[in-house]
Order: sequence, then structure tokens, then C-alpha cells
Amino acid sequence: MLLAFTLLFGGGCTSYKAKLYEGKVVDEQGKPIENVEVRLCYTGWGWDWSMQGGFPLIMGHPFCSEPVTTDRSGNYKVVFAGPPSTSLLARHHDWVQAKSYLAKNNRVVMIRREEEIRRRTEQEAEQERAFRQRITGETETEYYCRVIRRRSRDIEISYHGRRVKIIQALMSNGHLLFAARGVYDDVKSIAKETSISIDNAGEQLLSDDFRALPRSISCGKDFYFIEAKSYAYTTDLNSIEEVNVILPELQTGFSMDVWEWN
Repeated sequence: MLLAFTLLFGGGCTSYKAKLYEGKVVDEQGKPIENVEVRLCYTGWGWDWSMQGGFPLIMGHPFCSEPVTTDRSGNYKVVFAGPPSTSLLARHHDWVQAKSYLAKNNRVVMIRREEEIRRRTEQEAEQERAFRQRITGETETEYYCRVIRRRSRDIEISYHGRRVKIIQALMSNGHLLFAARGVYDDVKSIAKETSISIDNAGEQLLSDDFRALPRSISCGKDFYFIEAKSYAYTTDLNSIEEVNVILPELQTGFSMDVWEWN
């Protein structure tokens, strides 16, 4: 115990030499930004006297400088004692840092908050488009497992006293396809009584002729597919946000999102 105390105490008392850090905060065009709050911080050993029992010296305590504010020319000066890993934090209600900076950086670039939100939204949308894009050679069920399953909700029903989860996502690309999790025999029975309809200027029957695919076609344990053997409808599913699934024996129904296989 004494050895552990000595090692921890030695790490907690590491001292750093105070140093002057100065730099400039600018936008992406290099124009200075004033009234930006700048501080330097690092994480190290610290005391936590609120701990109940045990030794109060812990790693993860933040050490920060007092904040300074940039002048009209975007300049700042901070005197601080910290390790080379000390980071620089620039804060302003209208601006955000373009990236992370170490204290030794003397030029900090910030972007307008609304611009950062716009870029992040576009990036997320592009990532989603790339994620949804069909991979060459990928089958419908493989696409369902990789993309649709991860973006869809489940609804749990009780079928003959056993739990079955229906994936609330319907794929439409030549035929209707959705998935369920549970005992395979239950999924087969549910498939036989399933019907899908849509209310579009009066209810139209899309399909009541479903079957369970072989148990070997799966996304994992107890995960099986149900597809329409044949169907006919006059409404373009591309323009429909959701349809309804009806299970007469259970006297229940629920909505289902429509996905197109791109």
C-alpha cells in the first residue's frame, strides 16, 4: 500500500513550467474574430475528497487556465503551466472551432455556427446516402439486414403465448418483403394470415398472399423473412410513406415504413 501511495503521489505532483502562449483567432478567410474566450486545459492527477473510502487521488481531473478574450485583431495571450498535450479551447456563441488545437498552435480557425451545422447536416446526409446505396451483387435480403434492419423499429406481439417481433419496414422492389424475429413455425403461421393494405382514396388491398422464406435466409438467430408470393396494386409505393399490416387472428394491425431498394 505504501508503494502504491508513493507512485500515485509522485504522479500527482508532477510540475510544469509556466509559459506564455499567444496566438490569433481567425475565420476561414483569415479575418480576425474578437471577443472569443480562450483557455488552455489538460487532464491529469487530481484530488477528489468526496470519494467514500479509498484514496482520493484520481486521474481525469481537468486543469484549465483562466479565460482570456481576443482583442479586435483576434489576438490572445495566456500564461499557463501544462504538458505538451495541453489543448486550446476557443468559445463564442456565434462561432465554433474548425478542429482541435494544441496550446502550441498560434493560429486558431473558427467557422460560423450555422455554417458548421449546415456542413455537418450535409455530411450526415451524404453518409446516409452512401450507407443506403446498394452494394454490387448484394441480394434484397442482404440489403435488408445491412441497411433496413439497422434503421427500423420493432413491434412486439404475443403469438400463441410466445413473443414475436415484427420489423416495421417493408421493402418494395419487385415484391414485398419484411422480417420477423421469433420461433420459425410462428413466423410461418403469421405469414399465412398477414395482409397489407393502404388507405388511398379508400382502402386498397396490396397483398394477402405471404409466405416465410426458408429459415436459412436470415440476418441472424431467430430472424426470418416474410415475402409476398404475388400482389397487385395501382398506387405507386414510391409516393407512400407507410402502409398497414393486418393480422386478423390477433385482431391487430400496425403501420409499416416503406423502403425502396436503390
